[in-house]
Amino acid sequence: MFNQINYCNRKCLDPKAESPYARGLMQISRIALQEVKERYRLNYSYDDMFNPRKNVEVGALYFKRLYNYYLTKYPFNPFALNYAIMAYNFGIGIVNNWLKNTKPDNGYIDEFIPKETREHLLDVMWWYAYYKNRRKER
Repeated sequence: MFNQINYCNRKCLDPKAESPYARGLMQISRIALQEVKERYRLNYSYDDMFNPRKNVEVGALYFKRLYNYYLTKYPFNPFALNYAIMAYNFGIGIVNNWLKNTKPDNGYIDEFIPKETREHLLDVMWWYAYYKNRRKER
């Protein structure tokens, strides 16, 4: 799964990719970096996020944290993986707010989640299915 997220996050495989809120291959935000640094006792700076190895390490640890969070919070919900993917792209607080306050109706779901996040989720899940099926073929 992590490879699919990494594939979908990369901006033309540019380790120097930078947006107003994140940097590097995995588009690591300052908030995500700080959380990973505290949890795993890493000593990386925000400038280190231009280093592909460090960036992917932080991205993997952050996604692992999100996925475990949703598995624990919703233990019998088959969508924990989807929530983690959305939280990586959209923010954990926003996804939690959406889960708490949105009616279980597709119209509301589509209105609340930005197009970028919906497309990110679909991209990641498509690549996940693609690689999962390729593995079965071998």
